[in-house]
Amino acid sequence: MRKVIAGICAFDAMEPIKKSLLKKMCEAMRYQPAADEAVWVDQEIGFAVLSFREPNGAQPLHNFKGTIWMAADADIVNQDALRQSLIPNDKLIIDQNKSALLPMLYERQGIKFLKNLNGFFALAIWDGRTKELLLARDRFGSRPLFYSVVRDRLIFASDIKALLTLNIMTPGLDIEAFVEYFTFQTNLGDRTWFKNIRLLPPGHVLRLHDGNILKESYWDLIYQEDEDLGENSYRDRLRDQLDQTMKRQASAQRAMVGSFLSGGLDTGTIIAFASRHVRLLPTFHCGYDMTNVIPEELKFSETEQARKLSRLLGTEYHEIILNPGHLKHVLPRVVWHLESPRINISYPNFLVGQIASRKVDIILTGTGGDEFFGSYPWRYSRIIDCTERTKFEALYYQLRARLIQEDQWTDAFSDSILGTVNGCSAFENFREVLKPVQANDPLHWAMYFDVKTAVHDLLMVDTQLDAAHGLACRSPLLDNDLVSFVLRIPARYKFNKIDFKYILKKSLKGILPDEILQRPKIGFIPPDGSWYRGPLREYVHDVVLGARALERNYFKESYLRRIVVEHMDGKANHRALLWSLMCFEWWNRLFIDKEPLS
Repeated sequence: MRKVIAGICAFDAMEPIKKSLLKKMCEAMRYQPAADEAVWVDQEIGFAVLSFREPNGAQPLHNFKGTIWMAADADIVNQDALRQSLIPNDKLIIDQNKSALLPMLYERQGIKFLKNLNGFFALAIWDGRTKELLLARDRFGSRPLFYSVVRDRLIFASDIKALLTLNIMTPGLDIEAFVEYFTFQTNLGDRTWFKNIRLLPPGHVLRLHDGNILKESYWDLIYQEDEDLGENSYRDRLRDQLDQTMKRQASAQRAMVGSFLSGGLDTGTIIAFASRHVRLLPTFHCGYDMTNVIPEELKFSETEQARKLSRLLGTEYHEIILNPGHLKHVLPRVVWHLESPRINISYPNFLVGQIASRKVDIILTGTGGDEFFGSYPWRYSRIIDCTERTKFEALYYQLRARLIQEDQWTDAFSDSILGTVNGCSAFENFREVLKPVQANDPLHWAMYFDVKTAVHDLLMVDTQLDAAHGLACRSPLLDNDLVSFVLRIPARYKFNKIDFKYILKKSLKGILPDEILQRPKIGFIPPDGSWYRGPLREYVHDVVLGARALERNYFKESYLRRIVVEHMDGKANHRALLWSLMCFEWWNRLFIDKEPLS
């Protein structure tokens, strides 16, 4: 179940860490009543942990000798297999104290043990033998871990607010992160919207030793395609893998597990297999009031499909139907919890997570299904034949720069912003993400970029918004064994000119109804394009073009007015950009102006 962690490490051992500072950091993350909390300090190092919904669940964990200490926000689904990998004496220790498993694995294997963890985690490890601090995140970054170096101290936490509460730094906007976000609707590297605060990248370890900081990758995607085993073989093996994965991911001791249900293929896949192992699996759907919505957005409603799928698979079904008023009500709170807003319009995630938290402790999400199995026909169809790497990069950059492309910066950003980012290149940042890719097919190049950016962002959105309700997320389609298998499937079986998610659909034939398998790709999208022109028109205008927003001087006023007018007049659909602009204004109000959250 969900925990949040925080810590301080002083470069100078003569400055002992105060427990009061760690408790203050925890208070900033106490969104729900904590079931347990713990603080541990040893001279220059200190950890703190809040545990939600799990009495006696707070750490820090430690090994038998007390030389290795660990603060962990971790949900590991292969603990039994990890225990079996230990020698008999170690197993005996673990039997007596199950919380010692992760420190024991680190003691025996070093950071190599991270590769064997199947699950979702952010860890802080203090190795008292070498006086070394290590921070680590799981392969895909499902649990956040932010850090900063201030006054010869490294401070870190699950939330940025915990770092800000120490009052040793003044919140300020990272201009390069700001411009990058408004190009891609995401940040591609480790930057956050907060100056001098970084996010440890997925699959990485940060080491602090003798005042020196080193970051290194311990895992990355490698596409090693099999020789073609044939469609039938991949179909049958994938079906078996999905069943084994959901059996593993849907089980939890002393916790209730449920699943989101969109009515689409990814969550449909999850509940089709998870419902075999969990009787009356609780499922949660978010739908929309489609009154006066333009025809192109009517398809965003998947409520009827979700209801039918729930009846077919025998789940316990819950739903929430959103209307335009929900956005106005929760947008400030959503920004407060996201801290650095990310991809997509995410207030529905917050609201459906709220109803799920009343019934379950752990929620299964469909994150990763699109990027690993080959969705996004409007993008992938454009690049599957683009085998020349330079041409691919130029084309895919254009497809992924979804808000304000680099050649539009001069029109959009104020002169002061343009002066600050002079010399920065969004395209070079894009290429930097792709640099480590090990694959031969352009589809896998595109998928690699999307996993590194979109998947990470979607995980962060789910984790941070659901943490507001004390809810923990699992993403079964990112299971280690399942991903290892999918990485070996040739690209032509994932996305081809016949269909998207080709082999996944073949493996689900007869398990999910054809109505689900044959639906076009839609995504989890509210009809905000219509709502902004109708019931939310005045709200959008006040937030984006209000005096407070314009006085900040980040954008040219003429540009903002043009975007709003084009959208309201129906000449363009700028809903994603307008959402991002509203998030940015609320971020300034909450974190820079320090306006109280009502």
